[in-house]
Amino acid sequence: MDSPSRPSPHPAPSGAAPGAVGAVRVSNWIKIGTGLASKPEVRHIARALNVSRNSVVGALVCIWAWFDCNSTDGSCRMVTTEDVDDIAELPGFARAMQVVGWLAYDDTTMTASLPHFERHSFGTEKRRLQKAERSRRYRERQKAKHAEAASRDASRNASRDVQGAPSPSHREENNSSLEAARQITPGVAEKEMGNIRQLLRPARQASVGASPESDQSTTAEAV
Repeated sequence: MDSPSRPSPHPAPSGAAPGAVGAVRVSNWIKIGTGLASKPEVRHIARALNVSRNSVVGALVCIWAWFDCNSTDGSCRMVTTEDVDDIAELPGFARAMQVVGWLAYDDTTMTASLPHFERHSFGTEKRRLQKAERSRRYRERQKAKHAEAASRDASRNASRDVQGAPSPSHREENNSSLEAARQITPGVAEKEMGNIRQLLRPARQASVGASPESDQSTTAEAV
């Protein structure tokens, strides 16, 4: 039975594919050197724990894979050395890793870290994919905001057009006036001007035929 204090080695959301960080798909494998089993550090850990080097290599793979799943920089908080032993399934494994310099632990912050995490992890790829995911979500939010603003502007413009449009009766009156104006041909216009000149001719003749005596008497009366 798993220890209650053991952190979950699967930080991805429920239903996420293996190797996923949040909603970002990353590699689900780590880098292991072909000469790992013969390294001096592995030999020292095997002697210190009285286990085979193959057992140490298997435990190291579990530790590195766990940090790869739970960290992007090789550091995990709220992790104890007992948790590391539990992941490796070898008591004293965390202490042995500290002795050879393959594990650092801060008791104050309860932070475990791997000094050479980049040798085995794809943390750089994770960070790149996480940044790309954040950028994608930001672009989607901006696109939604622009679409909403454009929809509001379109609704506002449509409302103004409806309010400023002439009513049907006004349109009919304007159309009737325009049609009447079109029906006035040059000949009709000239005829109308002739009628106006005939009406004005008697008044003009009366003004021209007035006598000088009449003008003088009118002036005397005015004086």
